[in-house]
Amino acid sequence: PSSTLRNELMLLIVKAGYKYAVMSVDQKKAERYTETLKNYNNFASLFTDQETKKEAEMYSGYCLKELERLKETNKK
Repeated sequence: PSSTLRNELMLLIVKAGYKYAVMSVDQKKAERYTETLKNYNNFASLFTDQETKKEAEMYSGYCLKELERLKETNKK
């Protein structure tokens, strides 16, 4: 919990969650993107290191875009 590498580990959780969502079957993608966003929010609330936070924000943005795309696809 108080590891000096905690921010890097939490960033890896965000990255892995995003990649997991991308590789998931369509029925599970929304759930997994949402879970990744929760992990990002946990990360962002604990760490302000600009370098790692920028990378985490990038994955958060990807997740939000994909969730929006999935919503549009489901409306059709």
